[in-house]
Order: sequence, then structure tokens, then C-alpha cells
Amino acid sequence: MTDTERLATETTALGDPAPTAPIGIVPDVRMAKRPGSRIPAGMVKRGLQQLIELASTGRGTPEDLVEASRDPSAPLHALFKFDVDDKLLAHEHRLHIARQVWASVEIRYEDRRGQPQQTRAFVSVKVTNSVGRNEPIGKEGASRMYVPMPEAARNYREQVIESATREMKSFRLKHAALKELMSKDEIVDMFEATFFG
Repeated sequence: MTDTERLATETTALGDPAPTAPIGIVPDVRMAKRPGSRIPAGMVKRGLQQLIELASTGRGTPEDLVEASRDPSAPLHALFKFDVDDKLLAHEHRLHIARQVWASVEIRYEDRRGQPQQTRAFVSVKVTNSVGRNEPIGKEGASRMYVPMPEAARNYREQVIESATREMKSFRLKHAALKELMSKDEIVDMFEATFFG
């Protein structure tokens, strides 16, 4: 059984089958809120269909999510606090919240060895002309938008690999800095205290 077939046979960790997705997201994958995300799990669950619909139709930008959530009946409307004066909660902050929403969903699955794995359901990629838009978007004719991970793996593979490589280099630099400042035992003690209480 392939990873994709395994994903298709699971149910969501949030309690309901995943909504049907036209492209990219496999129906019935196990989706859950990412650890450390500040977005409430119930909010992610209610907004999952909206996220899938937006990402699957080329409207996977934070701007698109904010606009789609302006409708009071939209599942993520309350998250963006449209009832608060914009002087107190500016549009840029709403875009930040939208980015957090996109990043808050995970896919959990078993790899070929049967080991549990997890990854983001949506990935931010640089695009020059998104589906459903007639003109280039953003600076220099390019912008970032969120797409389902399977689509990112197929159509934006190089970007995904470059991003992962940058993240690994950043981690190595942080680790090297820690090694210079602390002994190995101090580093282990710090990580154990942070992650295992």
C-alpha cells in the first residue's frame, strides 16, 4: 500500500472525515492542528473545507483567506475579528493570522516502513500567475500562496527542497551557536526541560 493509499484510508484526527478536495489533498486524510499553533483546533476543523476550496482553486494566499472570511457566515470569520476597529487590528495583522491558519493544519500518515509521520497540509510557494488570476501578483510579478502539500511536491518540488534545506542550515547554525555557548550536557538539559517538562 502506498503512502497516498494509506492517507486515503485514514480519518481526520479532528473527528470527521476530511472534506472532498478537487486537487492535491487526498480525501479522508488525518488532519490535525500543528503543535505550537495558536489557532484553536475547533476553528481549524470548522475552516478546513474553506481552506481546501481556496487552495484547490488557486486562491491560497493570506489575502484570499481574509477576503473569504469577511462574510459573517464564513467558518473562520470570528478568528479575524472584523467587528474590531481597524485602528486596533490592522489588515496586516489579519494577514498574519491567515498565514497562521494555513500553517496550522497537518497531515498524519504512516511511511513505507509503517512509521508514523506528519507534515504540513499546505505549503507556501512562490508563484508568478496563480490559477484563476489573469495577471501576475505581488512584487516583480510573483507572490506567495499556499497550496496542498501533494501539489507542492509535484509542481513546486524545487522550492520545497530549497526551503527545507534553508531550515536545516538554520537549525545547524543555531545548534553550532548553542555548542559554543553551552556544554553538551547543558544543551541536553535545556531541551529536556523545554520539551519534556
